[in-house]
Amino acid sequence: MENHIKEFIDRYKDLRAQHLDSQYLFKQKKENKKMSDLDLIAQDEDFYNTYLLDAQGLAALRKTSITKTRWASLAFALKNRSEIINSKIDFFNYMHTLLAICLPLFILAAQKIDPWNAGLAVICVFFIFWIFKIRSELRVELSTAKELANVFERLSKDAI
Repeated sequence: MENHIKEFIDRYKDLRAQHLDSQYLFKQKKENKKMSDLDLIAQDEDFYNTYLLDAQGLAALRKTSITKTRWASLAFALKNRSEIINSKIDFFNYMHTLLAICLPLFILAAQKIDPWNAGLAVICVFFIFWIFKIRSELRVELSTAKELANVFERLSKDAI
């Protein structure tokens, strides 16, 4: 069963990426440039309806029975995973802030006291960018987990 769920999540990520790319290209057309993200809700609704129908078809094709209880427990697990990811993001926010505060101190110390502190400033800048990269990756993971939790909740309620 775990492989089916992993395939389900991977397939969702791929289809979601394709959907977001097509929306981006749609918004880049001259006549659509003034549209906001809220104007694209109809396209999102179509995507999710199509995906949810496809997801049920996938389960039937594989001759697996994924019960409402299983979907509900997956939604619960994803919500908890979202909280864990969120706590990691909070930690990196604090670390990023600390390093951003330390950076000017290292630069000032390099000018007044010890030139070797310039090396610490360079290392600090590296870590600031590295933590920013990690935070942005975790944000994408968090949004995907929350979206999938919503999808699993909808499947558990048999709303399609």
